[in-house]
Amino acid sequence: MMRKSPAMHNSTALNGTSNNTNSIGTLDTSFSDPPTLADLEAMRQKMNEMILNGRR
Repeated sequence: MMRKSPAMHNSTALNGTSNNTNSIGTLDTSFSDPPTLADLEAMRQKMNEMILNGRR
């Protein structure tokens, strides 16, 4: 049995990481200037979605 090098393990692990965020929609909303509390809340929710999705 041929052992994989650490670089091969890393490459295999990284190949699927882009798919982790495919289910997250883009934040296609314009923000007011200055941003409102609702704008900041939308950003907070999207960041939480990205973080939690990245933990899968």
